[in-house]
Amino acid sequence: MVLDWLLTWGIPFLVVTSDQQLKITSIHSLDDPIFEFSLNGQGFSTSEIKAVWYRRSLPSIVFDRPNYSGISDHPFLDQLNRYLECEESAIDAEFREALSTIPSLGSPFHCGERTIRDLSAYSSVGGRVPRTLITSRKNELLHFWQQCSHSVVVKKINYGFYADLQDGFYGQFTELLTPAHIEQLPDQFGLTLFQEVIYKSLELRIYVLREQFYTMAIFSQDDPQTKIDFRNYNELNPNRTSPYELPDDIKELVRSFMLVIGTNSGSIDMVLTPENEYVFLEINTIGQFGMVSQVCNFNFEKAIAHELCRIANASVGLSK
Repeated sequence: MVLDWLLTWGIPFLVVTSDQQLKITSIHSLDDPIFEFSLNGQGFSTSEIKAVWYRRSLPSIVFDRPNYSGISDHPFLDQLNRYLECEESAIDAEFREALSTIPSLGSPFHCGERTIRDLSAYSSVGGRVPRTLITSRKNELLHFWQQCSHSVVVKKINYGFYADLQDGFYGQFTELLTPAHIEQLPDQFGLTLFQEVIYKSLELRIYVLREQFYTMAIFSQDDPQTKIDFRNYNELNPNRTSPYELPDDIKELVRSFMLVIGTNSGSIDMVLTPENEYVFLEINTIGQFGMVSQVCNFNFEKAIAHELCRIANASVGLSK
C-alpha cells in the first residue's frame, strides 16, 4: 500500500527482500565509502540510494571467494575459510555503517527484535516495564513466581515460533503460568522468558513514525480468550478497538527510548493499568502496522510514503 503511493507519485524505488542475496563487488572512496553491489545480476551503488525504508531484515550479504580448487590440504582450507568468514563479517558491518548514513525510516542495525535491550532502554529513560526473568532453572522460576504473587506469564524471548502444517497452524502466544506447568518442568529446561502479569484496563498498539504517533486501543481485558494475549482472537466476538491519544509525557518517554535504541520507527505494545499507569511490553522495530492503520482509518501508509519522499528530497505533495 505504501508502494502504491510511490507509484502514483512517479517515485522510482527498488524492493529488496530478505530471501535475496546482495553481492558486494567493490568499495570506493574510503573517506566516504561507496559500495558497489549486484542484485539478481543487476549492478547498483549506495551512492544512488536517496532514502531507505527498513521494512524487514536485510538480505544475505555474499562475496566472491577466490578459486582454490587446487588446494588439497583440508586443515589449511578450514583455517582459510574461517579467515574469509571473519573478513566477510567485517565488510558486512562496514556495509551496514554505509547504509546508516543514508536517510531512512528504521535502521540497518535494528531490523530484528531485541527484548532485553528494549526493556532495559525503556526503563533507563524513566518508563515502567514488567518485572522480567529469563532462566533455564526451575528453582529460579519458583522464586520469581513467589515474588510476583503467583501471577506470571511465559512468552517468547525475541521471535515468536509459528508452523503452518497440514493438520493446522501452530502459533506461540503469551500464556499464564500455572502451578501445574511449573510442577511438570524438569530442574533445567530451555532458556525461557517469564514476566509478571500486568493487569490492564486496555492494550495499546502504537506505531511511531519519527515525530508522529498513531495509537490504537484494544479492549481485550473482558474476554477470557483474549485477556492474556489479544492475538488469541475471538472471531465470533472480536475485541472492540478505537483510535487513542497518548498523553504528552508518554510520547516524550517514547521519543527518548527510540533515541536510545537508535531507530525512528516501529510498533510498540503497551498496557494501561487500572491505576492509569502505562507499562511498556515490547517494540517491533520493523513495525506491524496494517491492522492499526486500517481499523482506525489512519491511512498512514500515505504518511510513510510521503516521509520517504521528504527525506530523499523528492518533490511530492500530500495533496496529490
